[in-house]
Amino acid sequence: MLVLGRWAEWPETKDETALAERDDKLGITTGKTPVSKSWFYDRHGIPLPAEGDELLYPPAAEPVVTNPEDGKPQAGIEAADASGVWQDFPLGSRHPWNPAP
Repeated sequence: MLVLGRWAEWPETKDETALAERDDKLGITTGKTPVSKSWFYDRHGIPLPAEGDELLYPPAAEPVVTNPEDGKPQAGIEAADASGVWQDFPLGSRHPWNPAP
């Protein structure tokens, strides 16, 4: 029996490889091009993890820097003062670390 007017419909397929390559080229995967997390997950058909869900790969913990003398965690690392190291040299002149050829 032939039923006129009814046709099978299939959802449009996505080229997932092309989407991933485009995301990479646009800098979406590296953070150079900011996009919303929900947009990215929706674009690739991935459900957003709910609060409290056990993640496949949990986020890495922040490294703890300890003081080598007492082993206690440090609040932060201070840069050494290098203000006395820099020297100004006239343009085109040579300095002690790079003598004239």
